[in-house]
Amino acid sequence: MTEPAVIDISIIATVGTYAKPYTPTLAANAITSLASAKAYTQSEYTDFGDAIPDAWKTYLKALRDIANGTDTAQTAAITGGA
Repeated sequence: MTEPAVIDISIIATVGTYAKPYTPTLAANAITSLASAKAYTQSEYTDFGDAIPDAWKTYLKALRDIANGTDTAQTAAITGGA
């Protein structure tokens, strides 16, 4: 019976096999934020028959534009809502 192969772990750092840490894009962040913001506005406003405030509408539309690629000028995450 043969011995199982042993990997020399001292070479792993020099081989460069580490995966690059995932950094989400601005659009990916906007998609996540848009889903959360839409759920929030629905539960806080539309579920009760209330109108969504203009500040929230502006924020939701800005997130939508970043998420779908319409807004390509935005370079940083946006904040907004109420």
